[in-house]
Amino acid sequence: MSELNWIILPRRLAQLGGYVELSKLKAKEEKMRNLKQLEQEGYYGQDVDLETSLYEYGLAIKENEESIDFIVGISVDHESNYYRFTEYTLTAMELLDVDELFSWINYDYWISIASLSGSTIIQWLNQPIIDKFSDLLSYFSYESIFGENYVDGFEIRKE
Repeated sequence: MSELNWIILPRRLAQLGGYVELSKLKAKEEKMRNLKQLEQEGYYGQDVDLETSLYEYGLAIKENEESIDFIVGISVDHESNYYRFTEYTLTAMELLDVDELFSWINYDYWISIASLSGSTIIQWLNQPIIDKFSDLLSYFSYESIFGENYVDGFEIRKE
């Protein structure tokens, strides 16, 4: 495993022992959910406020021992706020094999992604995973990172 894998991952995922079954990224169509429910489930975003993270940035994650669940904005309204979302899951095994997961991103892109956030590549690699995925989504798109989405997604109520 390359040194990049150990730097880019949250330490507790990188140190997991044993096997976690390798799975493909799958979009999950969900019924309407609300912010309070997502907060109780442990979702968080790059902003202190989960509502801002979802509606303005289109991203929230929940870290588990064996995976990371992502809620990603897929549709924006006329005010550029996300209003429809989908959910993806990456297993620890997929995250441990970052070289394979992101093999299509060459070194120059990594440097550009880091500079997008005003960081050197070393500083960027040491950022929290939510910030890294936010930068990846800003630079490419959710389709490039997670694959095509063939579901309509779901809405998240503010109440």
